[in-house]
Amino acid sequence: MITKPYYQQPMEEEDCPAQFQSTFQSSAPNADSTRRNRSADGGSHSSIHRSHPSLNISLHHDVQRCSLAVGLLTISGLSVKNGQGIFLITTLLPLKEQIRSEVIPGTVQFAINQTLELPYERVHNQTLDISVFSATDADLLGKVSVVLEQLGNAGNSLTVHTLDLSQRDKAQTEFDERGELMLSLCYNERKASVQGIVLKAKNLPTRASSTMPDPYVKITLNFKGITRNKWRSTCKSRTVSPVYNESFCLDLSGMDLEHTFLQVDIVDRNRLLRNYFIGRITVGCSAPSEMGRRHWEVMRTHQGEAISYWHSLVAK
Repeated sequence: MITKPYYQQPMEEEDCPAQFQSTFQSSAPNADSTRRNRSADGGSHSSIHRSHPSLNISLHHDVQRCSLAVGLLTISGLSVKNGQGIFLITTLLPLKEQIRSEVIPGTVQFAINQTLELPYERVHNQTLDISVFSATDADLLGKVSVVLEQLGNAGNSLTVHTLDLSQRDKAQTEFDERGELMLSLCYNERKASVQGIVLKAKNLPTRASSTMPDPYVKITLNFKGITRNKWRSTCKSRTVSPVYNESFCLDLSGMDLEHTFLQVDIVDRNRLLRNYFIGRITVGCSAPSEMGRRHWEVMRTHQGEAISYWHSLVAK
């Protein structure tokens, strides 16, 4: 179990996907530009309640370069600890192209000043998903998804928009539904081992960035609270219904089944941040769920037979 998050160094521009380059330059509009854009829009910017965290972005359609520059300007209204700092992960959907910002210091108001330049062919039917995380523990603080075409095309002018970051609560609610995992187990008393197959999973949730997960399975064999063996599956790319069909064999030498249990986790691999925990099942005599206890008991009483069950994934 990872107790401390591991952070990679911020991506340099040359490390970003060619189709989704980021120019780390100041994108804050000057006062005259902001006043002109407000007049052009007729003062119809989104109205955000002060208690909601909000993100100010700018859009600049460059007709000559056939590109759209999206400026991430400032964030306000976040509930953070003093000096905690934040960072952003920006994702272009439905593709899984992500850019992580540097850590941004601040307490209430955060100056981002980052620009994403997208060719016009990359704007059509694309959604820009922006998630804000705590730099200390990588907790999700705010989230917003915006369809780029819905923000309009104002020619070569610069427009400023205020977006509500309070979609975090909805994202967390959706993540409470963690999906199911199908596991097959076979007990061999003579060889003192449990053989199994991780078959498949279904209805896995997407995480804060609304992207499809890259799930893999970790199995830990515990005896009297001590980890005795581990196994890990391959990682499946961009799917909420991964099919594994991968077998494992765990040695039970010196252990009795009454004090042994399997802890099975599904984890979403993320190359920009620490991996996301999706859900867990426990199988054993002392498992918290009835299905976990039943599966272990049926396996024990039907030696040599492969016993398969669907299990609902739960939180840690």
